[in-house]
Amino acid sequence: AEELGFRAPPVRPEWAAKLAAREQAKAKPSPRDFKREASYEYQLADGTPHLLVEKLVAGDHKKFPQSHRSGTSWKSGLPRGFVHVFYKLPELVANPGAPVLIVEGEKDVLAAERLGFLATTTPGGAGKSH
Repeated sequence: AEELGFRAPPVRPEWAAKLAAREQAKAKPSPRDFKREASYEYQLADGTPHLLVEKLVAGDHKKFPQSHRSGTSWKSGLPRGFVHVFYKLPELVANPGAPVLIVEGEKDVLAAERLGFLATTTPGGAGKSH
């Protein structure tokens, strides 16, 4: 553009800082930048641990890796044919016929419980029924 005689106006310092912050937020963090913010354990109807969902956060970036129970430990990922269960399944089974809120995620289930509701979700959120 300069060869045609056009010159961009100077960037204001406050704009430059905002642009730099926006670009930094877009940058993909490395795996070690992520810190565990929460863990959610899914159980079978009898209370046996079945699935673990962790919330990992690095700035504005979030990940929700899942692990399945293998003996007495958690194994990363889900095996072929894995059966998903509702979050808080033992509580649902213990309250047959009770109204149940199906909410977006585990954090919302916990918030609904604090308000006195029976609530659940599925791994990945309410929109990901398996």
